[in-house]
Amino acid sequence: MKKRLTALLLAIAAALAMTAPAFAAEQKDALELTDIAEEKWYTPAVLFAVSYGVMDPVSEQDGKGIFVPDAPMLREQVADAVYRFAALADQKLAEKLSSTEADQCADFDSVSLDCRAAVRFCYGAGVMTGDKERRLHPQNTISRQEFAAVLQRFVKLYEEKGYMEDVVSADTLAVGSFTDQTEIAAWARPDIAFCRANGLMQGNANGTFNPKGEISRAEMAQVLYNLAPRGV
Repeated sequence: MKKRLTALLLAIAAALAMTAPAFAAEQKDALELTDIAEEKWYTPAVLFAVSYGVMDPVSEQDGKGIFVPDAPMLREQVADAVYRFAALADQKLAEKLSSTEADQCADFDSVSLDCRAAVRFCYGAGVMTGDKERRLHPQNTISRQEFAAVLQRFVKLYEEKGYMEDVVSADTLAVGSFTDQTEIAAWARPDIAFCRANGLMQGNANGTFNPKGEISRAEMAQVLYNLAPRGV
């Protein structure tokens, strides 16, 4: 199993090298993830995310790690993954976009120390700015429709900066094909349509989008993997 997963990881790296010349991250040594099976839909994405350092295993010891793919992502963890991915494109730009104004948010003290740089980036870049009461809710999970909004803002920003290619606009009517489309908030429809049109987020096998469901670690890894060939 370990040899097959390592081979798969090398294939991923080769594919990225051919499709994303600006993706200049240095690959880490392969880590055996004991809870990631070769045949799962998210395996290539998880191996990519861990190998390029945009996500970490939940625990790691003696060259082996546990990823916990089904665990939900907290808002600060989403910010951290987005920030790491942005830094792969241009660390200096990511730092320039960051803002210490995030520190003035009412609950900034509840942001984990290792996620604070990421939260400052997402806040300064306008990707994740909190609610009307200036609360970031860093320890809360994030819904799929909320994440679609974050993703749309990030992609459009980095397209403007010249780090994203082949980004297309979308018709909000596209979300009408989801069997649970009536559960999608009006404000989220353009974001979900955008993510779907650009192949970043799709529905489930049963035809639903599950807009209020939580983003899992596997889904986060898949989105980052989908983004990589666009040039970052």
